[in-house]
Amino acid sequence: MRFLPVNLTSLLIEFSNLEETLALHQNLVVDPIDSILEMIPAACTLLIYFDRYRTDAYKLTASIRKREYSTHFFSCVQTIQIPVTYDGEDLQNVADCLGISVAEVIYRHTHQSYRVAFTGFAPGFAYLSCLENQLSVPRHASPRIRIPAGSVALAGEFSGIYPKDSPGGWQLIGRTDQQMWDLDREQPALLRPGDQVVFVDATQSSVTSFSCSVKKKKISLPHSDRKHGIKIKQVTFPILFQDQGRAGLSDVGISESGAMDRQALRDANRIVGNCINETILEITNGSLRVQVLGDLVICVTGAICSISVTTSAGDMIQCENYRPVALCDGDELELSAPRAGVRSYLSVRGGWLCESVLQSTSYDTLAQIGPKPIRNGNSVFVAKTDTHRIVLPDYPLPNPLPSSGDIITLDVIMGPHTDWFSDSAVAILVSQHWHVTNESNRIGLRLEGSRTLTRKDPHELPSEGTVAGSIQVPTNGQPVLFMRDHPLTGGYPVIAVIADYHLDLCGQLPVGCSVIFHPIQIFQEF
Repeated sequence: MRFLPVNLTSLLIEFSNLEETLALHQNLVVDPIDSILEMIPAACTLLIYFDRYRTDAYKLTASIRKREYSTHFFSCVQTIQIPVTYDGEDLQNVADCLGISVAEVIYRHTHQSYRVAFTGFAPGFAYLSCLENQLSVPRHASPRIRIPAGSVALAGEFSGIYPKDSPGGWQLIGRTDQQMWDLDREQPALLRPGDQVVFVDATQSSVTSFSCSVKKKKISLPHSDRKHGIKIKQVTFPILFQDQGRAGLSDVGISESGAMDRQALRDANRIVGNCINETILEITNGSLRVQVLGDLVICVTGAICSISVTTSAGDMIQCENYRPVALCDGDELELSAPRAGVRSYLSVRGGWLCESVLQSTSYDTLAQIGPKPIRNGNSVFVAKTDTHRIVLPDYPLPNPLPSSGDIITLDVIMGPHTDWFSDSAVAILVSQHWHVTNESNRIGLRLEGSRTLTRKDPHELPSEGTVAGSIQVPTNGQPVLFMRDHPLTGGYPVIAVIADYHLDLCGQLPVGCSVIFHPIQIFQEF
């Protein structure tokens, strides 16, 4: 085992093979360490999130090293049959690659027992492995733009089923009608780690279909008179419902998501007298105009923009960021484009009314999970109108946010794949200005520098767990900084990771500003 640094609250354990990875994971599931919050197993790694107030990476490493475990780890949770129609467009290519017939490909795929090793890439996407894999083929050099939901595919040592239409580079050998992901089920993901999977040729055999169709109980929304709220008159980008995210769902392939600037979310709620995790509206690049329905108390935090209210009598009032604002029925509220920062947070006393999805009201733009984005013409209502908590009129203002053209320093922890890069690449990473490009979003910030980062290790990295703040380096040498809606697993080496306390700042970096990475911890195995 190698214990590698990630950030201040997580570490990565690297193994020589999948069996060892899952063996330790199973051991820590059966006999848990209290300070471990979550684990994400992958092909040859185990990502561990820990409580930094109860342990540190060195103590946790020492505790895990003492563990004794066997690679005979599997105890089957349940067996699921998957009927497959073997007509995939890569079926012949797979046969040619392996030097066998198409019939032999189908025979091998249906006469092997697979286990769900781990999940990632997309909600409900399970990486299926078997002890004696006879169908190992490489991914496509160039991924397809769209692979249909239900496609059964191969890549490396794994088999998998695409839960929804998405890009992908796996070799397609067939399709199934089984629904891998369904939010209307009590358990949305059909396949979970530990499950056994058997593929059956749908054209040759009768299939005992596995039923996972238990429907969720209907969740009623909080009481609301639906008379108090706002109607969107004009907005440039869709507005998103956000809270602090949905932690603990890595076993079904879902990352935490949540507000990009969580401190701004908490501030907005405190100022109007809400609990700090009440649902807010995340507004990107301002330019918002709304009509007020009923009497409200609101606050705007995050990106600094001009806030004006036009009353029903025609009077115009200028308001301030980070201050409570009382609005009356018929008023119009308008936010300008930000002078600094990117994302504004609009709170309302009583919280915004929306349905929670998987214990959170956050909208995840990658997984497309959560309440639907809000667009022009939509109305949003207040969840509770009987709130009488005190508001905070003199809340302290935060540090100034970045504007286009500014140069921002971000603290980083070097690792876990710093040693994949040349010394000159590491020097370039921490000395060069990296520009935030217009291809940036909630999934990641695409950065661009005059000099690229070159590897000294040319090997392909097996999929492994990633955290928000990871600085991945694709083959073009220009880094991508993973943000709140990042994929659960990634396949490019991570040269460094943003310190947790600078993640909110990353969520406010506008296109056109530049960043400098400042190492606060060198690369060093624990």
